[in-house]
Amino acid sequence: MQSLVLPILHALCFEVIHANGLNILLYSQAIAPSHVNFMGSLADLLVDAGHRVHIFMPEMVPGIQTNGTIKAQHIIRQPSTFAESPFTKVAFFADPFSDEDTSVFAPEQVNIILNGYVLFCQDFITNERLLSELRSVSYDVAITEVYDYCPIGLFHMLDIRTTVLVSAVPMTDFLADVLGLPTPLAYTSNTLSAFVNAPKLTYMERIRNIFLYFVSRNVFTKTLLDGENEVFRKYVDKYFPDLEQLTRAVPVLFVNTHPLIDIPRPISANVFYIGGVAMRQRKPLSENEVFRKYVDKYFPDLEQLTRAVPVLFVNTHPLIDIPRPISANVFYIGGVAMRQRKPLSEEFEKLTQSSSKGVVLFSLGSFTNTATMPAAMKKGILDAFHEFPDYTFIMKISLSDEDKALFAGYRNVHTFSWIDQINLLRHPSVVAFITHAGQNSVMESMFAGKPMICIPLFGDQEYNTATVLNKGVGVYVNRKNVNEKTLGNALEKILHDTRFTKAARRLKSKLEQYPWDPHGNFVRWIEYVAKFPEADIVLEGATIGFFKYFLLDILIPAFLILVVSIFVIIRLAHLLLRKLRRLLKTKVE
Repeated sequence: MQSLVLPILHALCFEVIHANGLNILLYSQAIAPSHVNFMGSLADLLVDAGHRVHIFMPEMVPGIQTNGTIKAQHIIRQPSTFAESPFTKVAFFADPFSDEDTSVFAPEQVNIILNGYVLFCQDFITNERLLSELRSVSYDVAITEVYDYCPIGLFHMLDIRTTVLVSAVPMTDFLADVLGLPTPLAYTSNTLSAFVNAPKLTYMERIRNIFLYFVSRNVFTKTLLDGENEVFRKYVDKYFPDLEQLTRAVPVLFVNTHPLIDIPRPISANVFYIGGVAMRQRKPLSENEVFRKYVDKYFPDLEQLTRAVPVLFVNTHPLIDIPRPISANVFYIGGVAMRQRKPLSEEFEKLTQSSSKGVVLFSLGSFTNTATMPAAMKKGILDAFHEFPDYTFIMKISLSDEDKALFAGYRNVHTFSWIDQINLLRHPSVVAFITHAGQNSVMESMFAGKPMICIPLFGDQEYNTATVLNKGVGVYVNRKNVNEKTLGNALEKILHDTRFTKAARRLKSKLEQYPWDPHGNFVRWIEYVAKFPEADIVLEGATIGFFKYFLLDILIPAFLILVVSIFVIIRLAHLLLRKLRRLLKTKVE
């Protein structure tokens, strides 16, 4: 009884205390701290604008303690009911320094990820206590990242009028495909399995790019969609709308990048960058299957639900991202998650003042388990730092007792389990940043005007590295080849070639003066689509088939007509020549 009373009391307080403003449900997958922090920053921004925000956080990856927010009125953390989360078996979570293929499209990774999303989807759409709590509040707007269709189906179940999409990473091929945005394979690279020299792809890279695109579109996305549609139609309603159609109906998309940073690609007028403010075996239930099994066997198709959202926000900036086509309901909001500048602690301030030439910051992100870093790599990094005694190196790294003894021998290296990264990057004494190239880290460094050495480990990090190289504000070191020589050469370039620092400072100035306010625009668009939730901008490319999309229904017949025409012309020419030879022979005789 108490479990039912508490959500009701909370809902009543929620409605009485806040008479004005929107009730907003923010779906934040606990899959990486950086994604949680990005979504939490959006929640805080909306609370500051006078709205009420609840966060629903499925704990996909255990051990993520942060909620990412300090202002959201209510947080619903949904622990996994499994003995072990499927996502703990994903290679780039388990050991990012492993030699095995950590791409999300590696065959063994695809099965784990697809199965994980469907299991989590089935888990919480059949949880009556959770659904009761979510239904206890009448939400005006729901906001979610989209790596699968399940949140779109959940929002439809809850009768939330408006759904908004955001992306903590630059535009993914998954989102582009759902929204019908073109993906020029000659130069756009898959965000989650990118080439660091994009958009200037080699011949073999373009071949692999085509292969990855078809795997992503026809295997990964289709399998996920079919499974999740089946879940909704089995457990919710057998007539549940198609999840892809629901997704395509969203009015706007916000992308966490910046047009000055991202690799250019086509977008549409509803896509906004907010950088500056993510023998057949019996297959497991897909997310559609989960909803159709546990909610309603006629549950709408999750892809249709996802397509029905009116807006998508992407965590990048048009100056940063690699250009690609977007539509008018996709907005870039890169930088929106950056906190206000604060003074450094006394310890960090003392370190920044102690160096004669400057400070180099080293951090491989909040999610990377640096304890698994091979000993040879640690030794190579330290030896490279030793070659630059006039610089102070501040490292975020987890150390064993044995490691501490090793690191103690390098006087210009200082290690911490946590660093105030954003405020250190803003400090004038910091001259460079060695990073895993996570989206938030890249954004923070670019907005701070600091050149980078990128060591991408997994996910979107190679894509983000490509944006760094594309802007001339950093260099790349392969994670499988980090040693004294490679890192030393990279440091030599970044610290002594002034072109990198000049380019980073110029990009910083451009970002600061770019005529776009990600914070204000994000809030205004949320308020707008709450009133007008219809997906007014829906590209036809999202719904047409493969043959029609690539004009193969025209090109193949045209090619056949051309071949037949050439054959006929050659045949006629041959017959005419034979006829002429006979005539000439007759005249001679």
